[in-house]
Amino acid sequence: MSDQARRFLAFALGWHILWGALLLPYAIGIALILGGQSAAQDLVDNLASTFFLPVLFLLASLPLNVALAALTGRLLTGLEPAVALAASAAIFAVAWLIGIQGVLPIADPTGGFSVNPIAIWAALAGAAYGLVLPVFNEPLAGRAEGG
Repeated sequence: MSDQARRFLAFALGWHILWGALLLPYAIGIALILGGQSAAQDLVDNLASTFFLPVLFLLASLPLNVALAALTGRLLTGLEPAVALAASAAIFAVAWLIGIQGVLPIADPTGGFSVNPIAIWAALAGAAYGLVLPVFNEPLAGRAEGG
């Protein structure tokens, strides 16, 4: 594995951990905006009662997220920077949408399929996560600077 690939994977790993830490305030903020103070308080109470559950999800998703970052980095090498940014954001948005939908399914009483609202917010967070990765992928950063 090249030094550049190791640095990129180290960045993806660090970004995963930082982003996991940022998702808790993000979730509380979304609950506050959409549901008011009582919904945010309920979320904080649930997180406090199941403290290790978010940590477990963060650790369980770490290898999958870093592997997806490595695959995305390889697939997007050589593309125009704007295309790489858009493609990376889309890949991570879809991956996080499917992942969270699988973990937190919604039971529709009519027997149909619906998307969990948390999965939609996770897709937006995944898109933000995916937007940062190509910026720090050296071949893309070098091409953007003209090098």
